[in-house]
Amino acid sequence: MSAKPKFAERADRLLEHSAGVDTLPEVDEHQKQAVFRAMAVGFSVYTWVLPTVAIIFFASGLWWAGLLLIISAGMPALAVRMYARQLGVGSVRQTGLERRWARPTGLVLSLLGFALLGGLAIFQSTTGHPLFEWTWRIDMSTIRFESLIGGGIGVFIAWLIVRNKHRRRHH
Repeated sequence: MSAKPKFAERADRLLEHSAGVDTLPEVDEHQKQAVFRAMAVGFSVYTWVLPTVAIIFFASGLWWAGLLLIISAGMPALAVRMYARQLGVGSVRQTGLERRWARPTGLVLSLLGFALLGGLAIFQSTTGHPLFEWTWRIDMSTIRFESLIGGGIGVFIAWLIVRNKHRRRHH
């Protein structure tokens, strides 16, 4: 196998850092495995929530937004496979991502999803309107500057609380 280009090494380090797994200080092997398992569960939740939101977009007539979400839902799984392969691990066999979709349950879920999208398309074409008829427009005149400032202050306070909890735990 050839040596990795410097750009690829830097990209790997950057992605591991953004995921928070490049350095796990004061963590034993059991805790590290627990963190990785929790991340895998979070990934699984993401892969189920995103298509659910996409179906709401489809039912609202926002087909392009739903399609964009469906396409983006597959990106993390692709990244996991590629990165694991790069590390020399067959993640597909190890985690069962492919086994899940190769089972009859995966076929049934795929067919149900296809039937649901077909039903939404037929409904919209026969009635002339989407299933959910609401507008996604936001009247910016009703948003006050003070509420934006308050939201920003709330985000900052939440960050301070998390930071202080982290410091107390580790110092």
